[in-house]
Amino acid sequence: DSTIDARLALLAQDVEFVDSLASGALGFDRAPEEQTPPATVKEAESLATCARDLLGLTANDPIPRLVETVGLVGLLAFSADVGKDIADAGTVLLRRGGVAFINSHSDVGRRRLALAHEFGHYLCADDYAVDWRVDAYEPKTASVEALLDRFARALLLPAQALTTAWGPRLEEHGP
Repeated sequence: DSTIDARLALLAQDVEFVDSLASGALGFDRAPEEQTPPATVKEAESLATCARDLLGLTANDPIPRLVETVGLVGLLAFSADVGKDIADAGTVLLRRGGVAFINSHSDVGRRRLALAHEFGHYLCADDYAVDWRVDAYEPKTASVEALLDRFARALLLPAQALTTAWGPRLEEHGP
């Protein structure tokens, strides 16, 4: 087992134990319905729009507290620095809800992208996924991984929000 595998196994065990003691306290009752994994860029962006709706966000709302936000719908995220040559993140589904572990060794932007990517796995009910790099190429899973990466980018920075903000800043500051 990799470091991420071991962390996920322990976290899943601990979270399920806590959930068994206080059913409903962890927010798993708000878990979303399973979504179909995207097969095209358009479907990935559509999934991001649905995810923002599920999270109660408009197209222009920022997500300043991504960990807390995905936790509202049953994905509990944890992080620790487990080193440079270890996977970016991993996700495992529980009987109710899910657990994501993010390697905090990377810069904050990459960590946010990794968590948003794992949120895509969670929404599509991928039972278990460890992502070595959100941009890595794996022939068997390349298309789904690349599309979930696109989902993550669209979740964090929707095209409409960028377009809305870009014009005024371009006028104010120039190219």
